[in-house]
Amino acid sequence: MSFKHEVLQKAWCRSGAQCECTSRDHGHPGRCTRQMIHPKQGKETPGGWEAKKRDESKPADMENTVCFCWPCYVHGKSPSPKVDPGMKRK
Repeated sequence: MSFKHEVLQKAWCRSGAQCECTSRDHGHPGRCTRQMIHPKQGKETPGGWEAKKRDESKPADMENTVCFCWPCYVHGKSPSPKVDPGMKRK
């Protein structure tokens, strides 16, 4: 999935550079919060991360874009990531 630069930037800022995954199947209680490093997007390295659409049937806008650390991204390649849609960071 390709995201517009502006959408990725806004989603990244919202994430606070921390994984937004809340799947209990990934071995973390609540939100993962693993640190992500911006230039490591798409890389399978410590700090690596990737963005994914929350709902594939909706547009790739900021509200529908979730930032995952690489381990959660790879572990959760299911069609619908388990992320609380009401979760927002300041």
